[in-house]
Amino acid sequence: MEHSFWAQPIHTTDGKLLGVEVLTKFEQPGLYQVINPKYYIKSLSTEAKRQLLIDQLLTIAEHSQWFRHNKQFCNVNIDNDLAELLLNDPWLKNIVMQLPFVRLEISEDFKGLNEGMNNPVLKGLVENLNVLWLDDLGSGKANMQAVITQVYEVVKLDRKFYRQEVEKPYFIEMVRNIRKYCDWIVVEGVEFIEELPILKQADIWGVQGFLYKSVPLTKIQTLI
Repeated sequence: MEHSFWAQPIHTTDGKLLGVEVLTKFEQPGLYQVINPKYYIKSLSTEAKRQLLIDQLLTIAEHSQWFRHNKQFCNVNIDNDLAELLLNDPWLKNIVMQLPFVRLEISEDFKGLNEGMNNPVLKGLVENLNVLWLDDLGSGKANMQAVITQVYEVVKLDRKFYRQEVEKPYFIEMVRNIRKYCDWIVVEGVEFIEELPILKQADIWGVQGFLYKSVPLTKIQTLI
């Protein structure tokens, strides 16, 4: 199985680039089929996940100067296995600590998500490593109980949840309530420029989706 890393941009509602989320695409040579990266990564052994994370971090490190110079963040998705590796593997921990612009994005199926600092893994990440983001709020598994723990710098609204709620009259008030417990909110699944005014009105910090095209991580400099 071959893989490549892609940078999915996150912009302000005014169009300024804030940073990227690094996504992994998998391809089986000779086969023309879409492979769901989330489920494929879930199926990997812990050691295979470790090797994939190492490859990802080293590729990000190659572009460290770009991230620092342009003051951009870089999101890396982690699950429980990777979180425990980052806490217990000195070599991996050292790499991440040398990349202060990296943000660790916690998936919605992370164990003990709602426990906040009472979860020893989350506590270890907050105290020893980089800033945490919460992914997929509203997906069903990630809910307000996780948000009010206040361990996340940024909360990302799930794509389907956003599209269901954005036209409802209480959307702006809902966003403001979430903002009480985190610094910023990012909305996933933004597809059209016409969506931006209401997101700006709701004080959404960042938008992510088909509105802005992903690029190979190796060509990240083309985003600016």
